[in-house]
Amino acid sequence: MGGAEIVGPAAVENGLTSLTQKHRIEIVAPLMKLADEMQTFHAEQVAGAVRFAAERGTQLLDAGVGAAGDGWSESHPTQCTRRVADDRAGELRREGTDEIKSWLGKLPLKAELLRIDPDEPEPYLIGQVVESLQRGDVVALPTDTFYGLAVDPVNLRAVEHIYELKTRARHKPLSLLIADVAQAYELARSIDNTFDKLAERFWPGPLTIVVKAGSKLPLRVTANTGNVALRVPEAQICRAVVSALGLPITATSANLSGHPECTYAGLVREQFGEKIPLIVDGGPTARAVATTIVDLSGGGNSWMILREGAIPTHEIALALQH
Repeated sequence: MGGAEIVGPAAVENGLTSLTQKHRIEIVAPLMKLADEMQTFHAEQVAGAVRFAAERGTQLLDAGVGAAGDGWSESHPTQCTRRVADDRAGELRREGTDEIKSWLGKLPLKAELLRIDPDEPEPYLIGQVVESLQRGDVVALPTDTFYGLAVDPVNLRAVEHIYELKTRARHKPLSLLIADVAQAYELARSIDNTFDKLAERFWPGPLTIVVKAGSKLPLRVTANTGNVALRVPEAQICRAVVSALGLPITATSANLSGHPECTYAGLVREQFGEKIPLIVDGGPTARAVATTIVDLSGGGNSWMILREGAIPTHEIALALQH
């Protein structure tokens, strides 16, 4: 499904009509509502519905679309589910419903948007993001610069997926977001006074610091360089996710190769479509400028600007003079 285009409502309706005519299955009204709401489904919900459908044998597949005000919970206005329901379904042939279930399950779907308060992230919603990361999913999150792609960095399959999505060169290490300065000492080695000064002055904030990676990080995350790029972001959502996960998360920008960085969730969804299952909508990012990257991996209190971004070089130099 990764390279497929999003199927529009007309195509969904035509496909359902063709299948149901073939197997002489009567389409109930909610099934046709699927054509209007198709792009709000996500893969996990489809899989759950198909499992439920299989347990009910030859009953009619009834695609129900949940929306606030039409009998569904107000707390789930965008959740969709596919359920099996019709007393007349005993007359239907098993192969007919199986084919429809299979067809629906293969449809390419856009990512789910999960709205989280950027200032006071709701713990139960942060928990949903953590569960997704623990499954190995890629999640788009708002940082204090751009939206980023987050995965569990010790899940090598998830890390590889990041490189595939970004068509990123394998020799470039992934930057990591951490919750506080103390976590940096757990992930890095040979940290010196230069690091302490920069961290104290600019964290939380848009400064990425490259240091020697410690033994806890897989070499794949460092792109076999032995270095790791760390940042404590100002974004509360990111820090809440890291704290709940108990691990850092990757933070490469959420944009396709050749496309602009994203400062709001809708643009991430436009670029990635069904390629990632979950996008956290925390509103627009606070900045539209990339982080400044300082390389301290040379040791000996040496430093080098790899990229000047939100923090000017002269501010870095001034902080290190004191």
